[in-house]
Amino acid sequence: MADSFRELLLLYTLLLASIYFVGYNLGMRSLHVVLLTFALLCCALLPGFASPAPPSKPELRAFWVDGFNDGFKTPGQCDLLLHRLRAMHANAVFVQMRKRADAYYSSHYEGWASDDPEEFDALAYLCAHAHAAGKPRIQVHAWINACAVGGNATAGALTRLHPEWLSLSDTGADFDGEATKIDPGNPLAADWTFRVYMDVVRHYDVDGIHLDFIRYGGEGKSAGHWGYNAVSVARYNKRYGTFGSPKWNDPRWQAWRREQVTDLVRRVYVSATALKPTLVVSAATICWGDAPVSDKAYETKSASYTEVFAPFRDWMREGILDLNCPMAYFGLPKAAARWAGWSTFIKNRTYGRECAIGVGGYLNPVSETLAAIKDSRKPTALGHAASGSVVYCYDTSVGQNGREIEGSTALFAALPKVWTHAVPPPVMPWKAHPKAGALMGTLLAGDNLMPMDGAEVTLSRGGHAVRTAIADGNGCFEFASLPPSDYSVSLPNTPPADVSVQAGQVTNWIPDLNKTFTSSVVGLSDLPEGQKIVLGEIVVSSGSDRLGDHFFAADALGQMPIEIDAPRLVPPAIQGDKVVVAGTLHHTPGGVVLDASAVRLVGMEVASHALDSTAPVAQPEAGPSSENADHGPNND
Repeated sequence: MADSFRELLLLYTLLLASIYFVGYNLGMRSLHVVLLTFALLCCALLPGFASPAPPSKPELRAFWVDGFNDGFKTPGQCDLLLHRLRAMHANAVFVQMRKRADAYYSSHYEGWASDDPEEFDALAYLCAHAHAAGKPRIQVHAWINACAVGGNATAGALTRLHPEWLSLSDTGADFDGEATKIDPGNPLAADWTFRVYMDVVRHYDVDGIHLDFIRYGGEGKSAGHWGYNAVSVARYNKRYGTFGSPKWNDPRWQAWRREQVTDLVRRVYVSATALKPTLVVSAATICWGDAPVSDKAYETKSASYTEVFAPFRDWMREGILDLNCPMAYFGLPKAAARWAGWSTFIKNRTYGRECAIGVGGYLNPVSETLAAIKDSRKPTALGHAASGSVVYCYDTSVGQNGREIEGSTALFAALPKVWTHAVPPPVMPWKAHPKAGALMGTLLAGDNLMPMDGAEVTLSRGGHAVRTAIADGNGCFEFASLPPSDYSVSLPNTPPADVSVQAGQVTNWIPDLNKTFTSSVVGLSDLPEGQKIVLGEIVVSSGSDRLGDHFFAADALGQMPIEIDAPRLVPPAIQGDKVVVAGTLHHTPGGVVLDASAVRLVGMEVASHALDSTAPVAQPEAGPSSENADHGPNND
């Protein structure tokens, strides 16, 4: 500040001298003329006098737009949404593309939402028009409910097709008062959910994916009592040599459930980064009750850590979230202490990443919502500030009388008071200029390619162990935020393998533990009938999502694809999947067919036909307005 003042003083002194010199030579010897001229020039230089104030620093300004109400279900609704966002100087939107195992986009795994009878691809439309040239760019984040799947009444509902995937309470219930949820401790359920996220990453030009309901259920007396899926319990008992059902408040059983949720978050994050390094991975996180005042309090008293087992602090610290969006939904000013406490705790724990505070617009009058947005900008005593705010929710806000009003525009009209002019979202330096890389891998053993659930992976550098990881129920492991270097990876009783990690890249290590992989499809026709083989890391060229009980895959050299019979494969193989397949060869008039006994996903490619901001977008006529569903989390 002092340097700026000295520079201005010097500038004004030089101006005065120049004016006096010019005035003297022009015969303007009147002192008041010289001073008046000087004053006018100074005023022209003063900030804000001759031109508008310069833009403030970048910040995230966004709305959550839920799928239980109107907002993006026709082209007209999408156009209005984007118009409103630009008019109020917002720069991002989180649109709920999957609310209960359904889709408002062209999913390879799940059916269209029941209130989208025209099969209008809202995500494609929004990506194209939010990124359109010549208009302020709006980031599009695909908001996808992870575990909450209940309430879908269609014949293809996930709860009907796979009830064995559901999370249960210790009394056997499957509805936790909030939603029916899948259990991330069931490997097939976790793998399905992972692929749903990757489906969007691979096929749409989204700026980010947003994890919601990435947690177990329960609140009140049932808090902490969920996660008793039979497969998850069996895996837990196998790892620890125990029997029966663990007690709900057993610390080790609590840690197990945190591990299952975190494994899913980590796999999504590292795999999404591998496909699109600049993609933002965010999550809507829990802020129930009083805020913790320390890390110890967070670990012993917070609902996110001890009740729903979604430890967002740990995710931020590990670097497997780019953006934390805490749902700090409090009625203000009555709950001002909770708002302030959670804001402070979260701002102080970004660990070099970012947070955008979630504001409960549906709970507050417009004036309090604006005040909360202003407050989210304030740094803590340690100097940490949020990177912006996200308002819940686009379709509902609260009027000054405290009553909820559907479709209210009062908040939209008022927001330019705090979002005074357009600014871009913050640049994430670890995305724009990465200094770290990551390592991922899949561990498969035996002729049937069984995932090595619970296998310990050790990462070493220079002969010293630097990190360890535990493979999840699908045999997958990941190391995030690794310094670029050459490393060795080892498993118990297995020789180490050398891997290299580069900044801004994800290395994918697929070990051939049994030395049985065949890497080429060339020569398969020369093998005898009934020969058992394992095809290692082949790429699906035409998927079973389209063909039913079989698919085609080619090797890394793009050789003639081989047909693979895989009846009732769950999840289906889709184009661009990298898979390892074990099976038996058969010779048919049409060529060689591999009768698969196991198909394991080990990687993915971004689809060559992926929708992006330049792709043509179908614009069907607007269908009938969707029925106004219950506004809330996910009703069963």
